[in-house]
Amino acid sequence: APCRPTSRARSTHTLKMSGDKEHLSIVICGHVDSGKSTTTGRLIFELGGIPEREIEKLRAEADALGKSSFAFAFYMDRQKEERERGVTISCTTKEFFTDTWHYTIIDAPGHRDFIKNMISGAAQADVALLMVPADGNFTTAIQKGNHKAGEVQGQTRQHARLI
Repeated sequence: APCRPTSRARSTHTLKMSGDKEHLSIVICGHVDSGKSTTTGRLIFELGGIPEREIEKLRAEADALGKSSFAFAFYMDRQKEERERGVTISCTTKEFFTDTWHYTIIDAPGHRDFIKNMISGAAQADVALLMVPADGNFTTAIQKGNHKAGEVQGQTRQHARLI
């Protein structure tokens, strides 16, 4: 299912008119396994948006699936299939606040099979953050590809064009 920001998040004009904080929606895009969900979950945790008790529960769930490094990603990836496969399938929307801003963060899938969901999330965002893998997948993520030769284009390159 595509991302659906909350009705409050969608109504930026209403927020400004009511004197509440300015609103900004951010979509996190990039190649599969570049750390989008993990980074987003960690950010929300560091901002105090996830109780320690919930993180401990997510760590236990991740350990049980043999994915101990996925605890923060599990905060964003709620579906059973997402957790088992270790990839985001549907966009997940979360909100957080600072002293002056109200943010909606949209964690978009990076796998090419779910590009329609990524586009749906990106279409609802004010800005995008393009995350690139910091490991050996960087080259794969940005490769040009060649459709005629059957070479797949990297998702980071595709996402950059779309956002």
